[in-house]
Amino acid sequence: MVQPVIPIAAPDPWHGLKTGPVHVEKSGAGHLVYAVGEVRNESDHERFGVKVELDVLDAQGEKVGSASDYTQSIDAGKTWRFRALVTDRNGVAAKIASLKED
Repeated sequence: MVQPVIPIAAPDPWHGLKTGPVHVEKSGAGHLVYAVGEVRNESDHERFGVKVELDVLDAQGEKVGSASDYTQSIDAGKTWRFRALVTDRNGVAAKIASLKED
């Protein structure tokens, strides 16, 4: 007798917090640069003290620094648009390293 295959759900490392793409953008006419992206709360409850930590990358894809942003809360079903200051002049891209909740 053949045993049925039971699909295993992929692990959800951030427990309902979903991230989108991250890009680096210059702020207006100034020299400030930010890593910008979104975190969506797909859970059914409000999330508190959410911090996104990013690896800042150079043109070769090597890590040259880090950046972070924090929000006090994200309501259930809502999206937070983060904006983390990039301080390394060689930073041209960023990727999410971690999401943490207090």
